[in-house]
Amino acid sequence: MKKLLTAVIVMILCFAFTGCGGSTSTEETTQPETTEATGETQPAPEYKDYSHVKEITGPSYEFNMDINTVGLTPEGDVILKTEGDLAAAVGWQPTIASGVKDIYVKPFGNGGFYSILMLKEDGTVSAVNTAKLRDENVIEIMDNLGGYQDVVTVEGDTTVDACVVNAVMSNGDKYPLDPYLK
Repeated sequence: MKKLLTAVIVMILCFAFTGCGGSTSTEETTQPETTEATGETQPAPEYKDYSHVKEITGPSYEFNMDINTVGLTPEGDVILKTEGDLAAAVGWQPTIASGVKDIYVKPFGNGGFYSILMLKEDGTVSAVNTAKLRDENVIEIMDNLGGYQDVVTVEGDTTVDACVVNAVMSNGDKYPLDPYLK
């Protein structure tokens, strides 16, 4: 009985000191992962420093996708901070448009979906195709929505039964963008 108890104690101590047979080397755990098929290293994703960026943030349910932030750089580039399946498909921080003056995230229609809209430098409005983004993890930009050329801002209107997104022209006229949003 003494020998059996001693053997059990020795085994317990061996497992305790070796981490159940695994390596405890910190060198092994801090190395980047290597893809077996290609032998290339895959570093952990790191976001670029865009502290100077105008950002619209919100939980993913607002965007209906794996997007944390929509950002606009001073140079007019629109960037996304993504996660999950979308990040795997398009990258962790893709630039999706350039030549943009302002960005908006607005609900549209009855479905509660949000659209990412971009007021371009030329006075036109572009938007991300929400259906393609949501259903296929594809970023498709729909340019020159409605053919409007003199847009100064985009605003939402929730005073009606559904959420309506309007292009506001320089003369104050408003035109709905909803028929062009997907």
